[in-house]
Amino acid sequence: MYVFFGVLAILLTTLWVRKDKVWLSLLAAAAFALTILLKPYALVLTLPIFYLILWNWKFKVFRKPEFYMFILITYIPYLLWKHHIDQHKEGQFAQAWLYNAGNIRFTGAYFRWLIYDRMNRLIFATGGFAMFWIGIIRGNTKQEGLLYYLWLVAILVFFVVIAKGNVTHDYYQMPLVPIGVIFIAKGLDFILSVKAIWYQRVINYIVAVSLVLMMFAFGWFEIRGYFWINNPAIVEAGQYVDQNLPKNAIVITPYQNDSSFLYQTNRYGYTVGGGKIPWFVEAGAHYLVSVNLDTATHYWMAHCQIVTSNPKFTIVNLKQCQGINEAYAATLSGI
Repeated sequence: MYVFFGVLAILLTTLWVRKDKVWLSLLAAAAFALTILLKPYALVLTLPIFYLILWNWKFKVFRKPEFYMFILITYIPYLLWKHHIDQHKEGQFAQAWLYNAGNIRFTGAYFRWLIYDRMNRLIFATGGFAMFWIGIIRGNTKQEGLLYYLWLVAILVFFVVIAKGNVTHDYYQMPLVPIGVIFIAKGLDFILSVKAIWYQRVINYIVAVSLVLMMFAFGWFEIRGYFWINNPAIVEAGQYVDQNLPKNAIVITPYQNDSSFLYQTNRYGYTVGGGKIPWFVEAGAHYLVSVNLDTATHYWMAHCQIVTSNPKFTIVNLKQCQGINEAYAATLSGI
C-alpha cells in the first residue's frame, strides 16, 4: 500500500506540473499525505516530489496558491497524527533500535546485507542487479532531469537513517522496487541501443537476453519456497472446515502462531491455542481445529463434542462441552 501511494504521489505530481491543474495538485497532495500516514519514512520522497515542482516552475511556484495548499494537505495530517500518538506512549512500539542498534550503520555487515543479499539476491536477482547499475551509468535525459536519481537518493537516505531496521527486515527494502525497475529498464535499453558493428550488437543482444533470463531464473529460485506446502495437513483441515462448518464460525487454529493454517480455513479466528483457548471461547470461538494432538487438544477432545478426528487433524465443537475446569484448562501448554 505504501509503495502504491508513493508511486501514485509522484505520478500525480508529474501530471500536475505538466497540466497545471489545481485538482491535480490536490490529488497529488492527498496521495502523498496517505503515503506518509502509512509509513512516516515516506517523508524522504519530499526530495523527488519537490524537485519536480521546483524544476518546472522554479521560483514562480511561490506565487501559486495551490503550492501552499499542497504543503498543508501533505504534512498537516501527519503532524496531527504525530501530536496525537505522542500523547499515548502506550500505543507505540519500541522503535529506537530501528535506527542503528549495535552501531551497524556503514559496517561490513551493513553493506553485505543490503547490497549483496537484499539488492543483488532478493530484489534484482543478479541479472537485474547488473542492469540496474548499467541504468545508473547510462545517465538521464533532458525530459526526466534528475528525478530518478533523486528518487533513488531518497530511498538510500531511508536505508541509511533506518539502518538496523533495513538490515533486520528484508521487506523494508520494498520502496526500492519501483525506482529499481526503472533503472533496470534504462540499463536494458542502453545495452540494446548502443551503436556498434554488427557482431558487437549480436553480443549485446545475447548479453541482454542472458541477464533477463538470469533475473527470472534466480528470482524463481529464491521465491519457489514460498509456494511449498510444508504441512499438507493444514490444507486438508482447512478444506474440511470450509466445506462443513458454518460460514460465520469462529475457529481456533493453533499452529505456532502462524496464520497460514487459519487462512486455509477461510474463517475468522485465532492462531494461538493452549492456555488461551478458554479466553477465546469466552470471546465467541466455536471450534478448535488442530493438526497436532498436544495436551490442550486432548483435554478439549475429552470434554467437548468431537466433530471429526483422524490421524491428520481434529475438530472439536467448543460450544458443546461438559465438565470444563477453566482454571486448569488455562494452564495447559499449547503449540
